[in-house]
Amino acid sequence: MPAPLRAELVDALPKESEPPGYTHDMGKHTPMDKEAAARIQAAAAKAPDSASRQDDWDRRAQSAADRNEHERQDDEDV
Repeated sequence: MPAPLRAELVDALPKESEPPGYTHDMGKHTPMDKEAAARIQAAAAKAPDSASRQDDWDRRAQSAADRNEHERQDDEDV
């Protein structure tokens, strides 16, 4: 009997509802912005015992948003 598939492998398989050729490309992403960081912070505030809150994900999201905004301002100044 084959070993069960690990969860991360199962998640990487295309879902039936996904179009042919669909891939989970982590290379394409949207930079963190202040609005996204605010949503993460609000969710963390509602669930203080969540894993995301315990890992300070809300703080890291805000830090990334601040850094990205700084970089956007620097690009505009050039």
